[in-house]
Amino acid sequence: SQSLPDNTTYTVLMIGVAAVSVSAILIRLADTDPLAIATYRMCVATLVIALGTSLAKQKPFWNVLRPHQIPYLLASGILLAIHFTAFNYSLYLTSVANSVFLVTTAPIFVALGSYWLLKERISSLIIVSLILSVAGGLILSSGVGEEKSHLGGDALAVLAAATAAGYMLIGRKLRFHLPLLPYITVVYAVASCCLLIATFPTQTELVGLPIQSYLYMISIGIICQVIGHSALNWSLAYISATVVSISIRIEPVVATLLAISILDESPSWILIPGGALLTFAVYLAIRSEQTTNS
Repeated sequence: SQSLPDNTTYTVLMIGVAAVSVSAILIRLADTDPLAIATYRMCVATLVIALGTSLAKQKPFWNVLRPHQIPYLLASGILLAIHFTAFNYSLYLTSVANSVFLVTTAPIFVALGSYWLLKERISSLIIVSLILSVAGGLILSSGVGEEKSHLGGDALAVLAAATAAGYMLIGRKLRFHLPLLPYITVVYAVASCCLLIATFPTQTELVGLPIQSYLYMISIGIICQVIGHSALNWSLAYISATVVSISIRIEPVVATLLAISILDESPSWILIPGGALLTFAVYLAIRSEQTTNS
């Protein structure tokens, strides 16, 4: 990893984690077609990032990119589009806690990919952190008493986890050599194009929706994507993809707490031990990274 003061690195990481943690609630509140939500999320983010890149007077991204990076950027954008589509649909087929837990099993895929593809060492502390995070997530999701079919939503959530892992591994590989703004400008634009194309054969309605749906979708684009994902992508230049993905495991705790008051999905007392395990797992992952870089 590149070197940077710990307080800056981990502050940005936690800002990213906090911002993406509200996505599940905002998606449910948008209360419209999941593909429409994903499309607006990425289109809003792409426009904001493109404007920011222009105002920052960055070099045009085509002057920064290298030919061998283009296939990776295209793959990253496609994976991101699949991830959001699968995640959004899963939220309508299963509980927030269940969906978010399964989606955030991505660290398992990321750890395997980091070891086999990026040749990054997986410490024993990271392995312990992964085990604790899975255990905490299982406890947390089991406390949600919803009478709905989970199978379809669970399968989509696992697909979302796998595609998120691929997206994060590519980000880890490219962010060593590619500045943040050119990277996310291209990846977000590719994801937007894929999602827009998908709305045609599926006849997804993008206009004539309730005003509150548009407001929530714009909020998702700005808070969860422009702030959240961009902060996570920034962190990938300094922190391993495995640690970044484990840190996102705190998302079920935040989402479930919000779901208690906003969506009336009240977990039992086991939120306490489940959330504690997840939080401790994130702490161990960050400690492992600090020890490795010290």
